[in-house]
Amino acid sequence: NNLTTAEGLKLPDSVGGDLGLGNLSTAEGLEFPDNMSGGLDLRSLNTVEGLNLPDSIGGDLDLSGLTSAEDLKLSDSIGGDLDLSSLTSTEGLKLPDSISGNLDLSRLTSAEGLEFPDSVGGYLDIKHLTSAKGLKLPDTIGSDLNLSGLTSVEGLKLPSNVKLVAVSKRKSIDEIKKAIELGVKIIAENRIQESIEKYDMLINYFKEKNVKYQFIGH
Repeated sequence: NNLTTAEGLKLPDSVGGDLGLGNLSTAEGLEFPDNMSGGLDLRSLNTVEGLNLPDSIGGDLDLSGLTSAEDLKLSDSIGGDLDLSSLTSTEGLKLPDSISGNLDLSRLTSAEGLEFPDSVGGYLDIKHLTSAKGLKLPDTIGSDLNLSGLTSVEGLKLPSNVKLVAVSKRKSIDEIKKAIELGVKIIAENRIQESIEKYDMLINYFKEKNVKYQFIGH
């Protein structure tokens, strides 16, 4: 993990566990084995120049330092988490066919043109998206889906196993009603006093629209 350059580094033909190269800023000249059983830590890479990843990675792939995916060729299969949390654009990004763990794309502001794999085994974090335009989510997501930055759910099609929960903290009664008119069926609150006040004002409206109201974060 302390290496800062790949110069002169020759990796083994086979790596049975995790490979930590978390301080490398460039992978130019580095040849990875075709397949890895464990994870690969490349969190400090800031360029994809010279990066030729294994065909499959059995564990996590940490590329959290990359700010651009242009010319990035990811592994076909990732057995753990994929961390691309610094990417702000989908330009040039082609995701793996299979991700068994979590997928962190938390700084993306647009997902237009991005094709997700059919299934993500863990959570999917795309919390900075403000619009669902062009968003085609995986068919199934194994854990949480974070879309907390959306300002509208118009055009949003959720995976069959995911329920949309709209958090109404600091939102007005009119804003809550507008969300319900757009199709939201679960409203949540995490401040007890605010929750009680809103419920008292909206209880009949919730019943009329068949909306569930719940408390979270306790």
